[in-house]
Amino acid sequence: MCAKRPDVVAVTVTYGDHFDLLARVAGPLLASPGLVRWVVVTNGVHAHIAQKIAALDARITLRSFATNTGSAPAYADGIATALETGADFVWLLDDDNLPDADALARLLEAQASLTRDDSEPWRTAVCALRPHKPAQFADGAGRRMPSSFLGFHARQWLGRRTLRSRATATGTRAVLASAPYGGLLLPARLLRETGFPDPQFVLYADDTEFTDRIVRRGGRIRLVAAAHVADISPSWQSGGRLRDAWLDEASEARVFYGARNEAWLDFHRLMANRWLYRFHRGIVLAAWWCASRREPRRTRFTLLVEAIRAGEAGRLGVDARFPLDTAADAE
Repeated sequence: MCAKRPDVVAVTVTYGDHFDLLARVAGPLLASPGLVRWVVVTNGVHAHIAQKIAALDARITLRSFATNTGSAPAYADGIATALETGADFVWLLDDDNLPDADALARLLEAQASLTRDDSEPWRTAVCALRPHKPAQFADGAGRRMPSSFLGFHARQWLGRRTLRSRATATGTRAVLASAPYGGLLLPARLLRETGFPDPQFVLYADDTEFTDRIVRRGGRIRLVAAAHVADISPSWQSGGRLRDAWLDEASEARVFYGARNEAWLDFHRLMANRWLYRFHRGIVLAAWWCASRREPRRTRFTLLVEAIRAGEAGRLGVDARFPLDTAADAE
């Protein structure tokens, strides 16, 4: 007798007018065997666009927020909705994540194979490879090395090893210390046991905090390199030097929330040695300062320092100075 195919509910967060992106994603996603429902959470989306999204397929459940709440609250709401439907697995995808036709099947196959002799198979999540962002999965890694600062660590600079640490394996089914939302397939019980994304992070690095917490609470995240999810829209941090992205990005809100949340993670979760952390922090701030001698970069440097201090002090949540409609990119 064949085992019942698990029911998978996909969850996607969108904002503004990304209908064209969602329409492209809808084809391969809704054709995936085992996909029984697609929860789409709209952040400040106009009603007529929301109606177009809902009309894409009868399996779509629409969750709508009148204003942009950020990716963390929206994903938390979408995951809760997915679990209420009785899903066995929840598959997270950003609105610009285009899965291969067999991506879900490969993820389910890998999860079953990895947990065949496991007494607690629900502890293992699997993540698709996003070929356009290989750095996120380099050597099966997590976010960054302990006591690094906003992605910088002296070992990386010296060329001794990749920035991604805490990885315990490499290859097609590497162990990840954390993962992005896009392409992540999670057992329902794992979500119930470890919790949802923290709304206080609002957006940026909320996926890292969420998945790092899963691992710290006994979960496992494995990369499945055979399952591909393509990014069909560029992120503001893609291309060029990351230092310049922080200094030149037009949206102050993106920079503030991004730097604040990354600093929170580095200071509160990943700091193993306070002096080493301060050393890396000093180098990054010095590099920014040297590149910010003239406006508008001088003002941006001041904002970055303020954001970092807020993260280290644990001042999270929405900052009224930075409305989210100017920072709606959830990447």
